[in-house]
This record gives sequence, C-alpha cells and structure tokens, in this order.
Amino acid sequence: MPAHELQKVFRELPAGPFIVHITERTPIEVKHSDFAAISPDGGVLTAWDSDGWLHHIDAFSITRIAHRAPAAQTEA
Repeated sequence: MPAHELQKVFRELPAGPFIVHITERTPIEVKHSDFAAISPDGGVLTAWDSDGWLHHIDAFSITRIAHRAPAAQTEA
C-alpha cells in the first residue's frame, strides 16, 4: 500500500480494533488504533498486536486494513 494511501486509511479508521492484512503473512489484529502509529514518511506501520507483540510493518506489504467491530456485550 503506498504511503499516502496508508496515511489516508489510518486517518479514516474508526477508533477501536482493526486487522492489518499483509502479503504472505498472518493478519495482525490490533485492539485499538491507539496501539499503532505510522512513521513520518508513511513507509512503516508500527503496531502492537492483541497479544502485546510489537510489529514494524513495511507499508508496501500491507494489502488492506479492516476495521473490526467490537464484540457485542451481553447483559447478565
């Protein structure tokens, strides 16, 4: 994904969990947009996955970023 496109997608991403789909890799689930950042040049997405692992992802290896709606809470 070109840097300018990654920056646009990330700006428009609603707060909350999302999934980063990467070429030839398992997608990375991020619990909240607060746990990710784009480098100033837009070439790298740094994110902590839902298990707390840190990832530095080359923007050109990202195929898409998908918002993940939070799981519905049930009343007890």
